[in-house]
This record gives sequence, structure tokens and C-alpha cells, in this order.
Amino acid sequence: MTGEVFCVIDCNSAEEFLHELEEIHPRWRGRTWIFRGQNDSSWCLLPPSLRLKFTYEYVSKFCGSDSLPLKNKEADTDCGDPRRYNLHSTYLHIVTEQRLVEAFISLADRCGLSLPYENINNINVVKNMEDRLKIERLHEEYLYMFSASTFPDSVEYALAQHYRVPTRLLDFTYRPFFAAFFAANLEEKLCKQPERIIVWAISLGAIQSTSLKIVRHRRTQIGFLQAQDGLFIYDTMANEKCKQLGTWQPIETQLKSKGNKVQVYKLTLPFSKRIDVLRLLRLKHITKPMLMPSFENVAEEIRECPEFWNELMNR
Repeated sequence: MTGEVFCVIDCNSAEEFLHELEEIHPRWRGRTWIFRGQNDSSWCLLPPSLRLKFTYEYVSKFCGSDSLPLKNKEADTDCGDPRRYNLHSTYLHIVTEQRLVEAFISLADRCGLSLPYENINNINVVKNMEDRLKIERLHEEYLYMFSASTFPDSVEYALAQHYRVPTRLLDFTYRPFFAAFFAANLEEKLCKQPERIIVWAISLGAIQSTSLKIVRHRRTQIGFLQAQDGLFIYDTMANEKCKQLGTWQPIETQLKSKGNKVQVYKLTLPFSKRIDVLRLLRLKHITKPMLMPSFENVAEEIRECPEFWNELMNR
């Protein structure tokens, strides 16, 4: 795309990969950078709820199979696919996303779990909307009104996102090695083995003068945010762009160069080297329980690498 400058650095070993990501590397000096790791270098920067997978796993269950914009369920779930959505299916998509977050907060509250805020009424705007899901078509003006009722800035959205409820937030971190861990660590089974893993590095200057918005919350509200030195990005104009273009737009479509400075780096490594990355990061105590602290993750780490932690305890 015209004006975009993505500097690609293809590494061949885990050592080289982590060297390029060192926080003291001259590349990262003088500007503030944020980082995101992904298991496949071919994936777009597309938030979980805006991927095709979300449509088939959630929208169809909330709204019925006739709401699906495509019949091809084998389509790429992490990259854009033009002319997927019409006005009605965009509306159903928005409703489903909001209902999922609302359900997460409501069930967590019923289970007696501590929530960041006591007042959760700000996301209950879609209550009693089920009858509207039966409408075959909606007026364009109504979608505009309804689009304004999404609340990705709220801490409830961030909390849900960190517990794997799909939202339109995209996770980033200020720590490049943390991003390397998420690039190398597999949380979900992949349909096919990627060729390369990737860490995206984005200068905050690239986000200025776009419709992208950075969302930060107090670290004490969400433990994972504290552990990951995390923040979020979302597109404030995502609904309107989908209505106009017929598809959800990846975040990288807005990232452009300014002057002669590179604003976006894509650092990649062969997928086969990802275990080496995890091994080297473990030596730095960058592990799943450190980034996602819970007793379950601690137990999983001990089960998977008992020899490492036994050796560490005996030092």
C-alpha cells in the first residue's frame, strides 16, 4: 500500500532473533515502541472479534447460520477477505461481540469473582435486543447509532480480552522479549504449520493522525497487564469502515511512514526455531506463569519443564 514502510528483518536463529529484539538495541532508542508477537508471520494485525473465525464460532450461534456472510468456512481466519459483510451482518457481528463481553462480566459476578468496577451497566446496552436479531434488514441510520454504543475503552473489555474472550482490542507490550514469548508459545492448535513466527514493532508515532486508539488501564486492575507491561490498540472507525468496504480492516493498513524514519518493523524467525526461543527466554525467567500468573500456569510450567526448575532450585 502506498506510503507504508514495513522493514522486514528475517532471522535464522533464536539467538539472532532475540539479539535484534534486545531493549538496548540502537534501533529502539529515541522513540517509544510497542511490540506484538504472533505465531504466523502471514497473519494480519486483526483483533480476535474481527476475524472470520469469530463469525463461525460465535455470530452463527447467537444469530443463526443464515447470518453468515460467507459459506466458505475454510477461509483464512486471520486475514482480510473483501466483500464479506453487508449492513445486516455487520450489525449482528457488533451485537455478538458486546453480548459476549456482557455475558463474561455477568457470569464472573455471579461466581463471586472480583471485578475491576462494581458498575457494569455501561455495557448492558444490548439487553433486550434479541428480538431485533430477527429483523432481516436494518436501516443504515440505526447502524450508525448502534455503532456508537461499543465500549472497547472499558476495563471490562480489557479483562475479557485477557481471559481469551474475543474482542476488538489487540494486545501489545512495551517489552520486546515478552512479544517474542507470545510469538513462540502456542496457545491454540493451528490449522497448518506456519513458515515463520513474527514480532511486530510499532513506533507510537505511526499511530498519530490515524483512527487507531491506544487503551491503557491501571495495572492493579488487571494482573496480566502488570505482568506483561501491556496495553491495547483498537480502531475507533472499524464499524464505519466495514460498512463502507464490506470487510474488517487490519490495523496495519493505517501504519505509514513519516519522513525517512521506519515506523514499523516485522522481525521473523522460522517456526521450527520457536522452541529454541522459549528455551532461551526461560533462562531469563520469561515464561507463561510469569506473564500470565496463576496457579494453573505455574503447575503447567512445572509439569512441562521439571528438570529446569529442579536445577534452578538447587543453585
